[in-house]
Amino acid sequence: MLPSMLRRRVLWLWMFVFAAAAGTRPLVAETCITQSQMAAPDRGALADAARSFALNVAADNTPALRTATIPQYAQDFEGIANSVTSAAAHLKGAQMVVRSVYILDASSLKQEPDGRMPTAQFFCSLNNSPSDTNFTIPGLPPGKYGLVIVDAKGIAAPWQMTFVLQQVQSRWLLAGFFPKPSTAAGHDGVWYWTQARGYAKKSENWNAWLYYQTAERLLVPVDFVNSTNLEKLRSEAQAVAPADLKPQPSAAHPLAVKGSVETFMVTSLGTDDALGGLDVVAHITATDTSDPVASRKRNVQAMQALLTAHPELPQAFHGLWIFADAPGKSPFGIELPMAQIAAAAQ
Repeated sequence: MLPSMLRRRVLWLWMFVFAAAAGTRPLVAETCITQSQMAAPDRGALADAARSFALNVAADNTPALRTATIPQYAQDFEGIANSVTSAAAHLKGAQMVVRSVYILDASSLKQEPDGRMPTAQFFCSLNNSPSDTNFTIPGLPPGKYGLVIVDAKGIAAPWQMTFVLQQVQSRWLLAGFFPKPSTAAGHDGVWYWTQARGYAKKSENWNAWLYYQTAERLLVPVDFVNSTNLEKLRSEAQAVAPADLKPQPSAAHPLAVKGSVETFMVTSLGTDDALGGLDVVAHITATDTSDPVASRKRNVQAMQALLTAHPELPQAFHGLWIFADAPGKSPFGIELPMAQIAAAAQ
């Protein structure tokens, strides 16, 4: 069975922003106020509310969070409670430090003729800097919102939590919660970005591309944010992406990796640190996964094929996960350290 920490990075998400697709509707530019631009009382109120939410998450205090959640989500709180409990397991003993605070004012949004809300876009210019951050949120109801990023520090594996708050009368209530790890295998996103550049200089482009993907996964707090720095990271990653990773492997565009016995079709490629070190994770297609002996043999052969095609991988990664996906069957996955894969080949 696929370990829960390896499915894809975990995002416990309950928010209206994905209730409607953006489609082709025009974007409506709303107002963004950064923390350096907002009045001290506004900044303090948002930071205090988010810090209180973070402490309640760490304490798994779902009753307190429920009373501070906007009514439409407080009414059906079971999913939120499960998400908080899952996150709390990673936050014991953490110090909560507010990193960034934004006010997103969408009070002037109007419904479209068909009753849907347009896509709201918030451009957040940083003072005395050419850099900016922007948020694109489809289906956002009119209102005044806050977005606060809180870092959980002082623990072995730091986390970050992004809270979306909505102002209801004079209170900031919880409207969205996005927790995720800040590090992978003991390193943060900036470290992986730096290492990616180093691999690119050595023309080890598979290593570079996978490290860029890891850096982006750690540095993006929520999926609906973009920034000057993120665009720079993505541009660098695209520049070094090997031809066989354009486009990125998917079910629609699988990557063919030729082995000694068969050719394996890779449908996804990424990294994971669930076992401590940073591993490459690949999914391959299979016709059947019910025989564990045959499935293990096939997965090991797929590992050997990947390392034969890309012998630079052991320099950058602890090991390889291969998951075989067969229609109507549970995925069959195994992990081996790089040295064991080489030994198995011999």
